[in-house]
Formats: sequence, C-alpha cells, structure tokens
Amino acid sequence: MDLQRTLSHGAGDVGLAVDHATRLTNRFQARRQPVEAR
Repeated sequence: MDLQRTLSHGAGDVGLAVDHATRLTNRFQARRQPVEAR
C-alpha cells in the first residue's frame, strides 16, 4: 500500500468534494429557497 499516493489521491477527491459543496452552498445562500433551486 503506497501511503503517499493514497494521501494525494484522497486530497484531490476531498478538494473536488469541497469545491462542489461550496458551489451548492453559495447557490443555496444566494436564493434562500432550496425548492426553487432545483
């Protein structure tokens, strides 16, 4: 098991997840109406 490779891979996945969550949060806060934000 290559720990270094696993960590860098995980960091990339986390970065993508955080970026996606940030976009969703920004969209939600901009509208304040999740039902219309579909």
